[in-house]
Amino acid sequence: MKKFTKIMLSTAAITAVSAAMAISAMAAEVSVSGDFAGKYDTDTGVITLDSAVKSTENSTTLLVVDTDGTVAEANIFQIDQDDESQGFSEIKLDASKIVDGTYYIRVGGDGTVKTASFTIGGEPVEKDTKTVYIGDVDDDDEIGVSDGVFVARYIAEFEENIGNAGAEAKTADDADFVYGDVDDDQEVGVSDGVFIARYIAEFEENIGNTGSTIDIVVE
Repeated sequence: MKKFTKIMLSTAAITAVSAAMAISAMAAEVSVSGDFAGKYDTDTGVITLDSAVKSTENSTTLLVVDTDGTVAEANIFQIDQDDESQGFSEIKLDASKIVDGTYYIRVGGDGTVKTASFTIGGEPVEKDTKTVYIGDVDDDDEIGVSDGVFVARYIAEFEENIGNAGAEAKTADDADFVYGDVDDDQEVGVSDGVFIARYIAEFEENIGNTGSTIDIVVE
């Protein structure tokens, strides 16, 4: 929990900072909305919430995440811990590091998370998305023998009768997605073929993400 709290806090800082940068040429205040509300001041880099926010009666952690929602050292602008369980009412970010995008403020603790967001640089562009099954490369909304065959042919470097295996797309969160990649290493290899085969054989372990769903952007 301590480690999670630190990660959450760092992310909060990163997201808030990103929001501040993007606003330099925009209005002085941007609305924060979601499970809680407030304002982000683009000049000062301060997020002021309408009331103190906390997720539980125990200590809570604040995290700011940038547009792709990834929690990593590279995109953590700020992390704060509320050791006295007073909640968060004001968050100070480095406005010089904020770029255009949508930022997510997460206040969490003991498995409970409250989320709000704000957008810098105008309204986000609406994206058309569709839900796909991870491992489905013949686009029939299920995982079957043909998917395993197409992936095997792709691995063997055939260029025909491989379905969508190896094709690239973007998820709704703007992350990279590769059709046929079920072990989440951004490529299609032998382990993907094995996991898909095990899934088809109705094994429940060592199948990677096969059969899970994800929303991808429709070009």
